[in-house]
Amino acid sequence: MTEPLDLNLLKVLILINKHRQLRPVAKELGKTESAVSKYLAKLRIQLDDTLFVRGAHRLEPTEFTLKLLPQISAGLDLLDGAIARQEFIPQAYDKVVRIALPEIVQHLIGADLMVALWEVLPKAQVQITNWHDLTPEHILDNKVDIGVQYFNPMQTKSIYQQKLGRVVGSIVSCEDDKLKTAKELLKRRFVVLEMKGWHQNQAIIKTSLEEVGIEINSVGTIDNMHALLDLVRKRHIVSLLPNIGKASEDIVYHSFSESGIAVDLPNVVANYKALNMGSPLHVLLYKTLKDVMFPKAN
Repeated sequence: MTEPLDLNLLKVLILINKHRQLRPVAKELGKTESAVSKYLAKLRIQLDDTLFVRGAHRLEPTEFTLKLLPQISAGLDLLDGAIARQEFIPQAYDKVVRIALPEIVQHLIGADLMVALWEVLPKAQVQITNWHDLTPEHILDNKVDIGVQYFNPMQTKSIYQQKLGRVVGSIVSCEDDKLKTAKELLKRRFVVLEMKGWHQNQAIIKTSLEEVGIEINSVGTIDNMHALLDLVRKRHIVSLLPNIGKASEDIVYHSFSESGIAVDLPNVVANYKALNMGSPLHVLLYKTLKDVMFPKAN
């Protein structure tokens, strides 16, 4: 390094790596392309490396840049977090808040969660999306602020899993079967809902039943909650769901715990970047999720 490093330019380095062209970087920063080119030239001098070389269609990072970027990104996150802790005012927070939920959770409590978030963050734009296989990456890339999933012992330690609560497994059936017991319904045909992004998309309640020696007659899997409930309502198929949120009037939950079936499900956890532990925004998002999902525990 031949001269003192200008820390203000490090974000430029991150953006150039993200876009691999100067024009979109200039647009994101509200600067001219010429100004960004000068920033890059200054960084090359300060870091004593070419940093990026021009390829056929875009800029390519040097080996030095690839090694440096994770450290820069982590350092900038720490700085942003420190600033956020000092300046965070929920009523004035006007950025996008992104929440990732499994489809079943979004179906059951998504509307209530949206309203609750509007109440505590009235100026924020709230985006609730489905949890999928890339969600952990999006949490680490700051594309998702917080997500809900069952506890996953294989999750990277860069993501903190904070317990929200524990749900009870249930068999769901149509209204016509409301007087039947869970043990009676276990003999019926099941269609199970895949849990995207959890242990190779396993149906967690089905797996938990198998662990205690209970096999069900599974005739299919589906990954859409509305389609699953249509099968339950119209075809007298039964399924397995966690007993959370508000059930539809024509759908009946037959709880395992009330039927004497001993099945333990993993804890439901809030997933967020470990660097954001203690962040006022994430503390607020966690509390709001817990209040909506597990109101009886508060």
